[in-house]
Amino acid sequence: LKGDAAGAEGALREAVALAKDSTPFARLALGELLLRRGRAEHALTELQAGNLIAGSARGFLAIGDAYAAQLELDRARTAYREAS
Repeated sequence: LKGDAAGAEGALREAVALAKDSTPFARLALGELLLRRGRAEHALTELQAGNLIAGSARGFLAIGDAYAAQLELDRARTAYREAS
């Protein structure tokens, strides 16, 4: 799916549906993709859902990036601190 962001998003949404809430990785990957595509608010929803399944440094860093993209810098700093 290289270069096909819409196809990648569809595949990741399918992976989220298949994984249900057994693993956070599909939601984190989808959130990261949405963030790269400039959809920080939607990304944040997926990233937070992934971190609720199993919190991880990767998740907290991406959540911090999503908050920073929305200029919510205090929340971004909090998420970055939680990553360590």
